[in-house]
Amino acid sequence: MLSISNDAIATVDIQNLPTLESARAEQDLICAVVNTLTEFPTIDRVQFKFDGEGIKKLPHGTSVNGPMRTVPLNEEPLPVNASDSDALYPIRLYFANLPASLYVPVARTVTREPTFALAMNELVSGPQDEALRNSFPEGTHVLSAGIVDNVASVNFSSEFNALKENAALEEIALDTIQLTAKQFGAISALHVQVEGRDYQSAAIETLVIPQFANSFRNQ
Repeated sequence: MLSISNDAIATVDIQNLPTLESARAEQDLICAVVNTLTEFPTIDRVQFKFDGEGIKKLPHGTSVNGPMRTVPLNEEPLPVNASDSDALYPIRLYFANLPASLYVPVARTVTREPTFALAMNELVSGPQDEALRNSFPEGTHVLSAGIVDNVASVNFSSEFNALKENAALEEIALDTIQLTAKQFGAISALHVQVEGRDYQSAAIETLVIPQFANSFRNQ
């Protein structure tokens, strides 16, 4: 059973859950439920009940006490320039795997409070994991980025235009922009510019804002 309160907390009541074989299995279950539900823009946190009752821990010790936010996945190492006095913030980026069959969420740590503009700069800089791909042409940088009235706008340097020569890579780049943008609120449209001029392509004209990362990809 699922209910959502006015403060964006979803309460999930799991009935007749069998004892799982390990703490890892418990953690995988909780992570899967929390991260799936918090993909919805109306849900910020998830509260668990089991057979109608709130409990603090599962049998193998996994904490389920209190509302839970999105669980970071695929955490990258801390930035090498971070000092002990720096404030550290998590930011979620999406990259395609090498076969381009999946979009993978990556938890990156930054030393400034995350904004959409910062996220776009980090996305263009590419992944640290060699099993993931950078879908932006070499030399691309972000001139400006922001979200106004649920429209995510990004202005890229001229190198971005090279994507018009590779439709598959262009689709991946646009998808990863949208998926990364969703952590900053509901996104209803994407506006892409290059050097201040609207980016024109068939991919932009037929763009669909994804609700989930991989529901529209070939698995």
